Amino acid sequence: MKNENEQSIWILDTETTGLSGKTNAACEIAIQQWYPQSSQPFEWSTLINPGFAIPSSATEIHGITNEDVKNAPTTQQAFQKIYEIIPENSTVLAYNMKFDQQFIDLKERNVGCVFHLAKKIFKDAPNHKLGGLAQHLNIELKDTMHRAMADVKITSKILDIIYEKFANLEDLLTQSKIKKIAYQNPTLPIATNYDIMTFGKYKGYPIAILPLDYIDWVLLNCTKMNMGLRLALQEIYDSKTS
Repeated sequence: MKNENEQSIWILDTETTGLSGKTNAACEIAIQQWYPQSSQPFEWSTLINPGFAIPSSATEIHGITNEDVKNAPTTQQAFQKIYEIIPENSTVLAYNMKFDQQFIDLKERNVGCVFHLAKKIFKDAPNHKLGGLAQHLNIELKDTMHRAMADVKITSKILDIIYEKFANLEDLLTQSKIKKIAYQNPTLPIATNYDIMTFGKYKGYPIAILPLDYIDWVLLNCTKMNMGLRLALQEIYDSKTS
């Protein structure tokens, strides 16, 4: 057993509404505290309401729908919880940190990329995508891929294997480090700014004057409407029925 000093190391993964942090946002995030071969690590995850509709192309990948995130925490609420859990100056690793750090502001925390390590160590792997490398290393895929916690757990197992290649934990962390980039906060529409009905028999009407029974029907039956409009209608419905 390798003797290591106690360090705060975390694995993180996000699921997002798209590929660019400039025009998209996280819709799920998961973290796990990591230490080599830990049997019961601390884990936490949450869906996130990005404040706008999740494109169907993204839902096809991770399965997260607008209905799933309707009552989920906002981006900033989710970030605040992360900051409460992960101490400053900790090391946060992600399988593809260059991607994930576009979508979360990790502030006073060090960042590292497991993919960066994997390419160096597993040169014989057919590919270094998360699922492909897991299969190459005979890691059992128990959960659905492309969900944040499932990907965190796979990354944790890959990291356990990588760790055995290093003399100590500090060497691993040094080799995993990458440059931290500035968080790209998407400048996208805020959910509560949708004040005009965009479809149906009341198209063009201010949503504030719509009949309550119509709002109720829309919320129950129009599952593919824009998430911003849904949240605005839900806010009006709640204010009139509370």
